[in-house]
Amino acid sequence: MKTIFSVLAIAVLGLGFSGCADKDAKKEDTAPVKQSPTMTDAEAVVGTYASGQIRFKANAEGKFSFDMPEKCAAPPCKVSRKMGAYELKRGKLYLNHDGATHVWDYKFTFDPRTMTISKDGQSWTLKHAQ
Repeated sequence: MKTIFSVLAIAVLGLGFSGCADKDAKKEDTAPVKQSPTMTDAEAVVGTYASGQIRFKANAEGKFSFDMPEKCAAPPCKVSRKMGAYELKRGKLYLNHDGATHVWDYKFTFDPRTMTISKDGQSWTLKHAQ
């Protein structure tokens, strides 16, 4: 009789523990997975991106301002501001200012949200500030 009782007790405990493990596994399976937002480049470019003295700000109407330190012998260097219109097409960022169009490569990443811009062999990664 003791043997049957012991076997039943072990079976009940085993089922109880396996039920807990199953619940924990289900919690892990249903936990939200962090994914990149589904934004188009036109949506992602809107806002302010910055790193140090470099600041790029774009609005939904196609206007931008771009602050960039000028080259100098010793910091702090003077910061120049370019303002104008921008356009995204065929994977390039076209900045129109001072009567000329300047073409930049760009890439967006998320988590954290950044924009990497590059031109003439130089590259800058700017964090989304707003």
